[in-house]
Amino acid sequence: MKIAIDVSYYNIFSPAQYDILASGIDGAVVRTSFGLNQDKLHKKHLEEFRNRGVAVAGYHWVDPTVDKARQTAFIIEMAKSNLLPGMMSDLEQYWRDWAAYMRQDLTEAYRTRFTPEQLFDYYNYVNDGVKAGLSKEGIESWIYSADWFIDRYCPRLNEILDDNYCEARYLRYYNPSGLASVYKKFGKPITIDKLPEFIPHAPIVRGAARQWESLVYVKDLYPHQDYLFFADEGFNRMFGTSHPTDPPVEPPVVEPPQPPTKTYVINTLSLRIRSGPGTDYSIIGGYWTGQKVSVSSISGDWGLTDKGWIHLGYTLPIQSSFVVTAVYLTVREYPSLNSKAVDWLKFGDHVFQVDVNGIWVNIGRGWVSSKYLKPV
Repeated sequence: MKIAIDVSYYNIFSPAQYDILASGIDGAVVRTSFGLNQDKLHKKHLEEFRNRGVAVAGYHWVDPTVDKARQTAFIIEMAKSNLLPGMMSDLEQYWRDWAAYMRQDLTEAYRTRFTPEQLFDYYNYVNDGVKAGLSKEGIESWIYSADWFIDRYCPRLNEILDDNYCEARYLRYYNPSGLASVYKKFGKPITIDKLPEFIPHAPIVRGAARQWESLVYVKDLYPHQDYLFFADEGFNRMFGTSHPTDPPVEPPVVEPPQPPTKTYVINTLSLRIRSGPGTDYSIIGGYWTGQKVSVSSISGDWGLTDKGWIHLGYTLPIQSSFVVTAVYLTVREYPSLNSKAVDWLKFGDHVFQVDVNGIWVNIGRGWVSSKYLKPV
């Protein structure tokens, strides 16, 4: 089970609070937009969580009072422009009168409600359009709603729910004793590392995720945060992360360079130097990880250095050298801001380019943005 948080412009965090969240959650579902409007804090939330190695995805509040074709296109564009691996359509609006709802005159808001058929026609149109549009981009499409909303206002939504569904089921309504038991055990507020203690009390009933509470007392954070639990497979679909049971990816085969005399970096803890191009030859020395060597001759998978022969499968060819210009620079597993952080560099560090993908540079142990590298 994975832990995530739902954030929007209602959630304002200091750098220290982003740090606290990053230490206790696996992902952040950021509200990018609502109706035909962008959420004014979505870019900041995405950047802050990405910079801390937290996986991100998005959601959009679907407003059935605006043109459905325009809103469908807008949702797709927001997911694409923010490079999101997954996007939720939040379906929970029954009213036409926004002013009444915003002043919490729920009687008036209810009086202006849509009929169940009107809601289903609208939401079904948007869901079909968004799913088709995002599928073309390789982006997962999800529905975000609640059983009480579906039962009371739009029962036919049950027809379009599948595994990509996140259901709001707050513990204080569905299992208040489970909520209380955690606070009784650890006190109130809890530290963020205690969030997994709620998992046994908040099983996922339908779909692959559950928004289990919006009022959680966590030390040094405001209590009004929406926390979610994801089944591992659902999390990997939504956030574009690798599945933990996937077979390990084989390292790329390093093709021996055709032109002789090329610089390589040692890509293993230690590498034996032999008297000839093969394991039958005697060991005459060794190199250590990170050392640069020049290869003047190639024989199969073996390269000749000034000290002897090495197996090129344990090296990476250096194309360019750079110095880091950022105070801190995140090294990511893959060439994407959505990819998890695997290491950090600091100002002045020297790195070697072994591959390139757009603005991303592979430095042997991961990918970094070329915007923060200066050739040397």
